[in-house]
Amino acid sequence: MQLLKKIRDKGLKWFWWRIKSEIRFPREGSFAETIINGVLRIREIMMRSRTVNDEDNLLYSIYDLKIAPFTFNITEFLIASEYEANRTGKQGFVVVFVPKDEEPPYGYEEYDAVIDSHNKLWRLQNIVLPLTMAATKCKGVFMLPDRSSISSFVKDHNVYPPFYDGVNLRYIDIVELYENVDRPGVVQGFKAPLQGCKYIQDWIKEMDIRVPIVSITLRQFDFDKARNSKISEWSRASKYILESGFFPVIIPDTETALASNDLFEDSYVFNECAWNMGLRMALYEASFVNFFVPNGPGMLATFMPNCSYIMMNALPEGSFVTTAEGIKARGYDIGENYRWATPDQRQVFKPDTYENIINEFDRFMEEFNKPGSVQG
Repeated sequence: MQLLKKIRDKGLKWFWWRIKSEIRFPREGSFAETIINGVLRIREIMMRSRTVNDEDNLLYSIYDLKIAPFTFNITEFLIASEYEANRTGKQGFVVVFVPKDEEPPYGYEEYDAVIDSHNKLWRLQNIVLPLTMAATKCKGVFMLPDRSSISSFVKDHNVYPPFYDGVNLRYIDIVELYENVDRPGVVQGFKAPLQGCKYIQDWIKEMDIRVPIVSITLRQFDFDKARNSKISEWSRASKYILESGFFPVIIPDTETALASNDLFEDSYVFNECAWNMGLRMALYEASFVNFFVPNGPGMLATFMPNCSYIMMNALPEGSFVTTAEGIKARGYDIGENYRWATPDQRQVFKPDTYENIINEFDRFMEEFNKPGSVQG
């Protein structure tokens, strides 16, 4: 019935596009995916004579911008690429960016209604590319000039994800990723650049910060608003953190970084970290603990071994992205930390109210606080 409604609302042209897209990029776990991948597997076996340089010590990971997100979600792709490079005995991986075309996107219509093409290009340049180079095992980047270039590239290289050939489009298997990265140390993940760390240490010296730093990364975004930070609650919590002998630092949402932050007059608002990935990561590593709600920067932090964090409201009520079904599909129970997390990295499945925030902070402080030192 839902399909019929969409055909009625959007017309037969949309229906024909949807059929083509399902063939080229079938839904993960669907019957269509099983059948199509089986056919492609047989074709791959029959074409083993293609000239792939098996002596190449790098894996080539295809990030096709027709289907891949222009968001912090690239962190999952980069971690999956590192795991696959390790599994296949490669020294690292190279990310190959394939430009999108003018056809309609396959992603969330709600997201595309909020983020236009200019914003996506900005995110590619200022989020996706910097994070790619911050992945420890990433050895380089190719930016193909057009989609026609991908077919010849695939013929000559060992590429990932499986079955990707430019016609049949594939993204990583998210469920498989969470199954594979099942303990700390399986992958190296992300590390702040040394120059970013130097800048943060210069800032600490200039600000004469003599107590541990606690960062609070806010989410204030028009897409999936259920995940947004409860600003007034975090404002109260930042005052408590300050009175507890710490230096609270607020990192605003990039989309609202230039708006007023009057509720955080007692805290340092670090706008630069909202715009620069290297500074953001360096601050995270220099902080005693970093607070998040479910957002892109929080996802990045989960894959940073040198970053301690508390992610509040890990299952936000009303979200259509972060859901109980999605958590269970990845093989997790509600309330469970990521299996690759270290003891100072934790998810909290309670709302980000003042009481919950300070309770989690007090508990963390009792376990890990070392008075008289500044992290980093």
